[in-house]
Amino acid sequence: MTDLTEKAGKTIGVLLVGGLLAFLGYKGYRALASRGSTSGSGSLDRVRWVPVEVDGHKLEVTEPLTWGGVYRSVTMDELAQLGRELGGAPLTQKIADEVRKTAALRIVPPLRDASTETDHEAASQEWTRAINAANGDKIAATLAKGYVDLGAKDWILDELTPDTATNYGLRKADDSVYQTLGRKHNWQHRDWSQLARLWRVPHGASEMATVAGELGASPFAVQRITSRWA
Repeated sequence: MTDLTEKAGKTIGVLLVGGLLAFLGYKGYRALASRGSTSGSGSLDRVRWVPVEVDGHKLEVTEPLTWGGVYRSVTMDELAQLGRELGGAPLTQKIADEVRKTAALRIVPPLRDASTETDHEAASQEWTRAINAANGDKIAATLAKGYVDLGAKDWILDELTPDTATNYGLRKADDSVYQTLGRKHNWQHRDWSQLARLWRVPHGASEMATVAGELGASPFAVQRITSRWA
């Protein structure tokens, strides 16, 4: 009887441990689904690279990156550092538009009065929590099937120079953008609607600079990709 009890106890223990590991693995794989977290402190969550084709080029693009389940606004400086660490690069306008066009879910984000914003990171977290509150179920249901485009702004490579960077995006209901090309910022600029996305060429890092140039990156951006953002 004691042997049977011990065996039953071991079996239950194995099942419990196995179930816990499976749950943790699921949580790790779906880290980007933890949209409602209010804690911004944490390491970069697992990055999900999603295949997309742009002008015949097979690329992979991240969904907006999260830290501890929370989106953060980023500067161009910070995004370049992420590109160096993750082997990717900021988007171009053409990539951003194609990702939006082919996304499985296209969110139209709410607007904010940014005229008095001083803490852009806190504002960004508040803004993305509002997106989650309105779209959380749809986002969670779509993550397993395809790309979720939040409609935020991206730092893009089209007009990048050593001193200035351009952002693009903040989508309207018709998929046009509030922020068009042309407005210049320094590399340390931050705002509430500026999230972090990267792209790469799978299994072909040496091709990235060439592809970037063909997809709209400035000559300076191409040179920086060639040097791996060094």
